[in-house]
This record gives sequence, structure tokens and C-alpha cells, in this order.
Amino acid sequence: MIEFILKDFPHVSMLKSSAEEIFAIIGRKVDKQGAMLVEDIKIYLNKLQNAIFEDEKYLQEIEKVDINGKLTIEHRVTLKQKTFPLRDLMENAVKNQESIIYNIL
Repeated sequence: MIEFILKDFPHVSMLKSSAEEIFAIIGRKVDKQGAMLVEDIKIYLNKLQNAIFEDEKYLQEIEKVDINGKLTIEHRVTLKQKTFPLRDLMENAVKNQESIIYNIL
């Protein structure tokens, strides 16, 4: 588990594997502990938004109609769902001009 901490905001915890996926998108390596500076968070949010857009586009492309005319879609946790708690924390960090610290539990 990795815990993300922002002053005066509920802590966000997530599985290390999910955090690693998100960090790969934003171009960071998961260290034992670290910080996200507010000026970098703006860039990270933009990268996440672009990745979410591409993920949603992909999901629309794979929707299929079966031989009975029923719509079938891939059932999985979307990137938008997976990143929500951390994106919310990051948006609040930018709004409050504060950095986020994180550590592996």
C-alpha cells in the first residue's frame, strides 16, 4: 500500500501496483517515500487527463454488438475510476498550492 498525504485533506491509500501504474503514466518512479511538488502536480494532472481520454476512447472502440443485438463491453475498472482518489487529492493540492508527500506502508 502507498499512502498519499496532503495537509488538511483525508489521506489517500492505494495498492502499490495501482500507484505504479499511475506513476508510469505521469513519468515518475515509485520510491519508498517522496513528494510531489505543486508545480509538478499540474503537469501530472494533465498527463492523467490525457491517459483517461485515451482509455475512454479505447473502451468506446471495443464496445460490440453480439449476434442477438445486445451491446457488450469489457468489464474492468477504468483508469478514470482507478485514479479518482489521487486525482482529487492532486486537484486540492493545486488549489491550495501545497505539495503531496507519499510513502509505502
